[in-house]
Amino acid sequence: MNTNALKVTIAILALGAAAYFGWKQFQSEEAETDAFATKSSYQCASCNNIFDASLKEALAASDAGKSLSCPKCGKEGTFHVFRCPNCSEALVPVGHSGFPQTCPSCKKKTS
Repeated sequence: MNTNALKVTIAILALGAAAYFGWKQFQSEEAETDAFATKSSYQCASCNNIFDASLKEALAASDAGKSLSCPKCGKEGTFHVFRCPNCSEALVPVGHSGFPQTCPSCKKKTS
């Protein structure tokens, strides 16, 4: 192989590597954006309203030194709840952020 062919081969490999790593970087930014848009369920401690909020909203409230505000009554003081995978009923945490193994509403296993 002569030196010009070697230089062209190296240039093609470098461009391919740059394209690959650029594509990987774009993919990770997109996944991060999706993670912040993921919604979780919360229940208001004052009026028992159950609502969904994104991770971005929860982090913004936390950064401000607050908890999420209830969209129904406007008060702070919400806690995370898990929705039953069978009937979507909200399950209130038991103990230290544990959830019941059986849904009280549909009586099916939650895990």
